[in-house]
Amino acid sequence: MKDKILAIVFSFCFLFTNFKYVNAQTENITNNHRIYEPFNLSETKNLKVKASSVIDFSSFEKNKSSINGLYKGKYVLTNQNDGNSTAKLGLTFTSSIEDLKNFSIDVDGENVDYTLKFLDDKFKVPTGNDFYKEIKENFSSSDYDTKNYKKDDIGVLREFNLESNNTQDLTYEVIVKYYPSKTKVFLSGGKDITSDDKEDDDKKETSQTMKVLRLTYDLSGKYKKPMLFAIGDDINIITKVYSGEKELTSGYRENIEKKSISVLDFFKEMFLNDIPENIKQKISEQNFFEIFAQSFDKILGGIGYDNLGLLSPKSEKQILVFLQFPLESKKEKNLNVVYPISTEITTVNSTEVLKLNLELSALSSFDKFEKIDYKIIGNNDYKYIVDSNVKYKNTKDDSVISINKLPDKVVETLLYKEKFLKGVTRDKPRACTNYVLPIVAIFEVVSVIYLRNTYFRKKVNKSYKN
Repeated sequence: MKDKILAIVFSFCFLFTNFKYVNAQTENITNNHRIYEPFNLSETKNLKVKASSVIDFSSFEKNKSSINGLYKGKYVLTNQNDGNSTAKLGLTFTSSIEDLKNFSIDVDGENVDYTLKFLDDKFKVPTGNDFYKEIKENFSSSDYDTKNYKKDDIGVLREFNLESNNTQDLTYEVIVKYYPSKTKVFLSGGKDITSDDKEDDDKKETSQTMKVLRLTYDLSGKYKKPMLFAIGDDINIITKVYSGEKELTSGYRENIEKKSISVLDFFKEMFLNDIPENIKQKISEQNFFEIFAQSFDKILGGIGYDNLGLLSPKSEKQILVFLQFPLESKKEKNLNVVYPISTEITTVNSTEVLKLNLELSALSSFDKFEKIDYKIIGNNDYKYIVDSNVKYKNTKDDSVISINKLPDKVVETLLYKEKFLKGVTRDKPRACTNYVLPIVAIFEVVSVIYLRNTYFRKKVNKSYKN
């Protein structure tokens, strides 16, 4: 009987100590925009940082395969030196021009001067300490080396205007013919565009291939008016007006406004109104050019039309913020930062989850890191952390991550509407085993010792009596 009891206890302990985690299928998880922390550029040593941040998705709806949100970071910086010094900090994040209206930064509640820079595409997915060294060098680097134009190049801007008393079924067609080796073209607006290459019939141009862009526009008011900007040799333009499939020769008024303008001034006419007011006053003319330089270069070197939306105010770019402020000896300064974030919805075990990546390596640039607390506020569909490679805690309304030692990897966290999700995280009964396992282990050791002593002592006594 006692042998059976001992066997049962061992079995009981074995079961509790052999629960297994159900891990997420990480091969289905792709990289996404990361949440970045400020990094130290100061030559001053002995700067300490601690922080608490809120990652808030509660006011945003799902947008295709991602969700927008706001990152609200509060950083306490301390100069541990005997003398006063200057804090020089950098911060990088990914945002569209449009969403920069949500960006703000202050020190002790007071506005602080900062400089913005829009980084090249090579910084789209930065990570690790080497990244911060590289952007420090890039911050003071020269212009992006454009291949198809220079910012001072003079081009010809044409704006196409069509008016008619009868706009129903009226279609405006703009046909542009040019040689890419001699002219760089940017065509914008309209409802639809097609691009074709055509061999030139002129014997003088047998070695050249002509490109033909055909843009259609209706007068419904849904689309931007056609606009054409060309750098280099002039081009051949044909316009036609149709009512249904019938070409018209009267009953409308056509006006094509034409002027010479530099690339930089063209950018101002096209995009300046898209810049939020809180950002417009912080960027220089050169910086304004840099926002669109690389994307515009790709379009001129391609089909001449922004079919990918690279110049859209909703197109995301990697942004660098630089700021500096005085730090008195032994005094704390409170840095508050709010910037827009976007994170990816991905599929794990046939379930859509929200993936959140936290890049903490920036904080290692400070001489002393104390801690950082993250409060994650999801929405109804992606409310709780269900899996993470660091410790976390789910409360009634949010999830919390507390980090006292900087990890040597990106923190990867998955969110879903349920606290426990089979196939993505631990099974629900496993939730209490963080507390049960130590108790079971102690119980196992005590039980084995007790039963062994009791069982074998009685067995020895019985043998002795015999």
